Amino acid sequence: MVTKIPASFCSVPPHNVGLAKLEAEGNEVVALNSDERNTFERSVAPLMESYRYKFGAELLSLLEN
Repeated sequence: MVTKIPASFCSVPPHNVGLAKLEAEGNEVVALNSDERNTFERSVAPLMESYRYKFGAELLSLLEN
């Protein structure tokens, strides 16, 4: 027996769907411009390195994009 699965069932929701859900649950989502993002990344780099050692590079690589 072959079952046809709709493409919508298999697709990953767009990034902004997750953000909308966070906002709907009362979270504040802040969009950063490139300068702000660079400043933020430089600020948290030492913290990220300590967590990279603790949790592993593979897990933290998910946060980098």
